[in-house]
Amino acid sequence: MSGLRLPTYDERQSRAKIYLMPLHFPIKTKLYAILREACDRIGIDGASTHSFRRSGITNLHKQGYALHEIAQISGHRDITNVSHYIG
Repeated sequence: MSGLRLPTYDERQSRAKIYLMPLHFPIKTKLYAILREACDRIGIDGASTHSFRRSGITNLHKQGYALHEIAQISGHRDITNVSHYIG
C-alpha cells in the first residue's frame, strides 16, 4: 500500500466543477417538486428551477462577473448562451 493515497478534500475541491444546478434525475425531479410546493405555499405563480437559474445568472452579471465566468459557473459551454439570460 505504499505510494497509494487518497486525495485530500482541498485537492478534490480544486478539481470539482462549480455549477448553479448540478443535479440530474431523479434528484432534480425531487428538487423541482419541493420548489413548486414552496412557491405554491407562499403564493408565487409560474416560478420554476429555471427562474432561479435566470435570476442567479442575472445577479452574477450585476455583481460584475465576466461572461466567461458566468458561463463556467452556470455550466454553459458558450458565452453566447449566457448573454440570452442578461437583459
